[in-house]
Amino acid sequence: MARPARPGYPPREETMRILARSVRSLLGAPETESPAPDPFAGLAARTLGLRTESGASRGGAGGADTAWLELTPRTEEADRAELTADRLKLLFDYAPYAVYLVDLKGSFIDGNREAERMIGYRKGELIGKNFLRARLLTKDQLPRAAGLLAQNILGRPTGPDEFVLTGKDGQQVTVEIRTFPLRVEGQTLILGIANDISGRKKSEEEVTAWEKRFELIIEASGQIVYDYDLDTGRIDWSGNLSKVLGYVLEDMGGIDEWAERIHPDDRAEALRLLDEAEKARETYEVDYRFRNSLGAYRWLHDRGFFLIDEKRGSRRMVGMMQDITDRKQAELLQNAVYRIAQAADKSPSLDDLYKS
Repeated sequence: MARPARPGYPPREETMRILARSVRSLLGAPETESPAPDPFAGLAARTLGLRTESGASRGGAGGADTAWLELTPRTEEADRAELTADRLKLLFDYAPYAVYLVDLKGSFIDGNREAERMIGYRKGELIGKNFLRARLLTKDQLPRAAGLLAQNILGRPTGPDEFVLTGKDGQQVTVEIRTFPLRVEGQTLILGIANDISGRKKSEEEVTAWEKRFELIIEASGQIVYDYDLDTGRIDWSGNLSKVLGYVLEDMGGIDEWAERIHPDDRAEALRLLDEAEKARETYEVDYRFRNSLGAYRWLHDRGFFLIDEKRGSRRMVGMMQDITDRKQAELLQNAVYRIAQAADKSPSLDDLYKS
């Protein structure tokens, strides 16, 4: 029940409004007509205090007590410290990564919004619980997590380390975690930062799956794939090298080794066409004989494309080599038969044909 106003005194609410206006006037704050339930609201830049002084303490023999309002300006350092703390709190709460604090026993102390979103738990459900017993990690991951905690106890940061967390709903999320020991108010705590890499892992798995499919297709087709760095001369080989040429990847080497294995009668033409295609940035396409691991020559059809990125300073050529020995031998046989047939048409007798 509200206390009735004393005779001759304004109601308490009015007194507080007057006091608030007086404080704003002293501080140079603009006047406002809107009533404020807290007369000191918005005055965070000052420390406000009330002290009482009795009549006796002022040298009188009794008398009414007097209330004094003290306005103590805060130091600039205190203002900066409070502003810094507020900013750090915002950064903690709204960081795009999951951020959490645990003590040296592994018990949760705090966590931000992204940490809550990532695992589906409110931080109040985990604070005080040990992360090794919170069922966030599968049993096979616990020894590794305990080992990292031991490193933190020794004052060493860890990470990035990959873990699979199990959320409240049973869904799993793959994360990379970094941890840092910190001294906070005389106590050693561990700051953890967890980055959700589930999307990246899925993309990597999809790329790996496509690479495996591509390799199977290349091997089935009997082709050799190369990636040639024009600046260093390095060539990365893949495909069915062992079946086509009898080489392993380590034996193939770079551009010089490739050129040296081309048949001497075909080498000059193959290198000339390569130089012209590079200058014009056109498709490189040529047939030549290439020495295999047994010293015999196989006919190859070589088709390559240039990938030039001046901004990134990348100059590469990618292409495929296909064994066309059977086709070339068939063509040579066909040409030989054709020449024999032409000679037979022009020869009046078998003796003349043999002589020709």
